[in-house]
Formats: sequence, structure tokens, C-alpha cells
Amino acid sequence: MGSWKDFSSTRWNERTVKALTGGDTITARFMRQDFFSFVPTHKLIVGANHRPRVRGQEEAMWRRIRLVPFEVTIPADERDPDLGRKLRAESAGILAWAVRGCVDWQRERLGVPAAVKAATSEYRDEQDHLGPFLEDACELAPGVFTATAALFAAYTSWCSRTGAQAWQRENFREGLLERDHALRARKGAKGARGIEGLRLRTKTPTVSIDDLTRGGR
Repeated sequence: MGSWKDFSSTRWNERTVKALTGGDTITARFMRQDFFSFVPTHKLIVGANHRPRVRGQEEAMWRRIRLVPFEVTIPADERDPDLGRKLRAESAGILAWAVRGCVDWQRERLGVPAAVKAATSEYRDEQDHLGPFLEDACELAPGVFTATAALFAAYTSWCSRTGAQAWQRENFREGLLERDHALRARKGAKGARGIEGLRLRTKTPTVSIDDLTRGGR
């Protein structure tokens, strides 16, 4: 199933992508007709000149994406206006080629070419908004609690310095938790929300989980 759209200022609706690619029954309708449900038997292909933005780095989203680059442009003087007629004349051979390809697919399933793997990896790196911030300003620290307010302040300061567009605070917090399952959402001794397992490299108040526990007694 194909869809073509201008994605120049759009990001993926991750919930919809997961619903359409998870293999579960889909409910849909044709324009001005009744709804019906069906089990998907297709791959969803989206064509665009611009890559949609991806907010998260969670594997559940990225294992659904395969970026297929189309890097060849046929120069105007090499284009064949009679190509359609020539292909129709070879339609029987083309159909036989397609059937052989279908048999190969049923036997071997779909592999991922090296060019697609490389393009998808590059796309994921481009969309990794939090990775550079974490590398520059944070370090993993098991048992250490850092307030969300302190993390978000450091993040917005980093965005100002680097020119990156800052996320909203709640999206930032969710992005951290989605990114690394070793990180946990917790509340501090005075009820302040924060993250366990992450520390700022700068001088920002952090406490150990043992101190948090003692403080709450």
C-alpha cells in the first residue's frame, strides 16, 4: 500500500505507525462509505522528498522503519518517452520475472540490503535529538537521583548553545525514559520528580537513592 505526501514540516504519528504496522486488525473505510475491519496483508510504503521527524529513539518505533533511498536521477536527454510502449511489448517476460521474484520472496522472505541499513541508520542518527545532549552533559550513574527540573534546565541551556529546537518538558522526560530502560522515574524526598540513574556533568545537586530513602523515613 502506497502513500505520497509532503513531509517537510511533519513528524511521524508514532501511535498510528505502530497501529498500522503491528499486524493487528485495522478498521478503515473508503471515502463516504461504511467502516470495515481487515487483517493487514500489505507493507506500507510512504514516498516523500523530505524525511518526517521522529521524536523518540525507542526500538519499538525504529524496527518498523526502513529508509529506501532513491539516489538516481535520469538526465532529461536520457529519458525515453516511448518507454511505456516498450514495456507493454515485454509484458509477458516482465510478469514471468515478477512471478520468479515472488517465489524467491516466499522462500527467503524480505532481506534488508546494505544500502537500506546504512540509510536507515543515518536517518536514526539524524533524529537522535537527545543523544548529543546526553553525551555532552550527562553520564549514567546507577543509584543517583537528579531532579527533572535540573535536567531540563541543562537541556534548554544546551539547546540555546547548539541551536537545537528544545522539546517540551514532558516530552523531554518521556524521551529520556524511552531511550534507556536503566533510567527510572522517581520522586525525591520533597516530592520533586526526577530520574534515577542519570547525573549531570555540571555542578548540579544530585543525591543517592540511599540518601533519598533515609530522608523519607
